[in-house]
Amino acid sequence: MARVHWKGGMAGVEGDFDEGLTSKTCTAAAVTNLGDGLVRIPVSHAGDFIANDYVVINGTDYYDGNHRIVNVDSSSTIDIEHTYVDETLSVTDTVKSSNWQDEFGVPVAAPVAGDDIIFDDSAGIATDVSDKHEAGKHWNLIGNIAQADTGQLEVASITVKSSFTGKIGIDAHNTVSPFHISVADNGYILYQGNGNAAIECSADDSVTDINIPLLLFDSASGYLRISSDMNSASWTSTWDLVKCLNAGTLELADNTVVTTLRTLNSLVKLIIGTGCVDVKDSNAEMDLYLTDDTIPAAIPVQSKVACDGAINFGSSALTLTKSY
Repeated sequence: MARVHWKGGMAGVEGDFDEGLTSKTCTAAAVTNLGDGLVRIPVSHAGDFIANDYVVINGTDYYDGNHRIVNVDSSSTIDIEHTYVDETLSVTDTVKSSNWQDEFGVPVAAPVAGDDIIFDDSAGIATDVSDKHEAGKHWNLIGNIAQADTGQLEVASITVKSSFTGKIGIDAHNTVSPFHISVADNGYILYQGNGNAAIECSADDSVTDINIPLLLFDSASGYLRISSDMNSASWTSTWDLVKCLNAGTLELADNTVVTTLRTLNSLVKLIIGTGCVDVKDSNAEMDLYLTDDTIPAAIPVQSKVACDGAINFGSSALTLTKSY
């Protein structure tokens, strides 16, 4: 399908997953010539936009298209780069933005099934909104993301790059409301972010098994909390394979179904909650392999512990050291 990048905080909806291509209407006033290739566009709720945001203008005679906002002058005007042509706009003309964008920064609709979702440094920078976001960092993804037993989309992949400074499923006060998602067969989640995130494997209804085929946790200093929407005798939300490649912290919430977890770097920290077994499959235990570069990946933890990280299993803390 499409590669869709998180932008966040646009169109007056801060951090809302579902917010895509929301329109603001222009006001019935003339476009102003500011000189030096700049024009001022009259638009309602202009204060919902920020400088360097890209917007799509529709319905005008001369100003339709994708434009970068150079400046938000007031709550009623935005400035764009454009050759001036005399025109009085109408309330039927629109200025559209989105919490999502393509690779060129053009606003696009919210992700749909089959899309690749990307979080990187193309995201918008939050203003001073400390109740949900942290000023100076990328907008958090926190709205319309948790739909119990109804799930979200089955996407092709999710990539969170190290350049992304925002949070996913966690607000500025570290209140957790996990991002519900599932991933199609042969898809993956790659987490390289160095912030905090919470992602839940979520079924599309209450009577469906669902899975995430692969999680690559490759964060140098970030924290990722994963969970399962369902883990019952009838239905499961399963993380098939989790690979830890770096030195961040990975937490498995209580009752999270993980089939296999492997550490390929001795610096990763694991926090494993209680009930992390497949209840449906006769309480099948997780296959846990702790390794580093000098130990073959196939050696099970029961035979050799080869990890300098720390593990909390349920209520018991266990510090592991290399056994060679």
